[in-house]
Amino acid sequence: MRLFGRFVFYFILVLQSYTVALAEEGMIYIHNAPESLADKRYEYHWKILRTALERTHSKYGKYSFKPSILMSKLRQVSEIKMATEKITVMHLGTSRALEKKLIPI
Repeated sequence: MRLFGRFVFYFILVLQSYTVALAEEGMIYIHNAPESLADKRYEYHWKILRTALERTHSKYGKYSFKPSILMSKLRQVSEIKMATEKITVMHLGTSRALEKKLIPI
């Protein structure tokens, strides 16, 4: 996989094949929460993901998209790696170590 440098961002999504909660609302996506009401850093990225989910909901079904509790980036990575379902998708800068631990998309 070609790396585009430190400033290339990846959405990291853990596909928890049998443990993802599928409720009446469909697939549940829990993203990293903003650090404050003024934190708008990831709004664009979540809008892209939400748009993709909306455009494909007729094929793949319903979904819900909500923020997690506030967590440090280190905790986000740990929660995703351990598949705790406290967070299921995050936006983070890439590194070789992260790409070995998680699934970059």
